[in-house]
Amino acid sequence: MSSPSKRRDMDLMKLMMSDYKVEMMNDGMQEFFVEFRGPKDSNFLFSYFFTFCKFPHTNLKIHMAL
Repeated sequence: MSSPSKRRDMDLMKLMMSDYKVEMMNDGMQEFFVEFRGPKDSNFLFSYFFTFCKFPHTNLKIHMAL
């Protein structure tokens, strides 16, 4: 089983390599914004959505705020 920090880093790298716009905060991998488009075939096709993600330094729980 891989460590939680390696899993977090790998998932974040996959997110950054995808079509989503990822903006890191404070020169670290603990806090970042993600921008994504609305789903196709919906009323939100031309909409943009933003989410702020923050990973705690010592706790294994993930906190996510929209």
